[in-house]
Amino acid sequence: MEEKEEACCPVCGQAVNYPATISKPHTPGSILEVIATNEGVHVLELKSSKRDRHIARARQLFFYVARQYNKKFTLKELGEEVHRDHATVIYGLEIIGKLVQKEEIASHVAAYLQALSILSVTEIRMTPIFPVAQTIASPIPVYPPALTLPTEGVGNHTRTQSPSPLRSP
Repeated sequence: MEEKEEACCPVCGQAVNYPATISKPHTPGSILEVIATNEGVHVLELKSSKRDRHIARARQLFFYVARQYNKKFTLKELGEEVHRDHATVIYGLEIIGKLVQKEEIASHVAAYLQALSILSVTEIRMTPIFPVAQTIASPIPVYPPALTLPTEGVGNHTRTQSPSPLRSP
């Protein structure tokens, strides 16, 4: 039987039992699967042309975590994994790097790197790193409905018009 190493998740502080051995190193594809699973998006969404905030942030997180996990992964290699060019990878590394420096997501990235260094590819697919609610992808902001002003209509119909920010009431 394989020995287990007990560690605490840096995000939630709960004890997690990780296997003490690794069967083989992770590839960019396996890291992408881990990020997609734990960020609540599908791998195909990360590879698609979608630019929704939560998808783009998960894609940028993939670039950063993969590069921190193994510096030998080239920018071209990481970009090809999600059908992007090297400039997009550089931009993603800068964005997540700034968030890590501000310590907004430093523990989140640390948890990914800890899990990748301890778990094997097959074990990490079966073990979620975070509860779904603790992903870094920001929810889409909900804005209040626009103020509508009734205007004169023809007959029984009335039209509504949003106030212009340039006009004074």
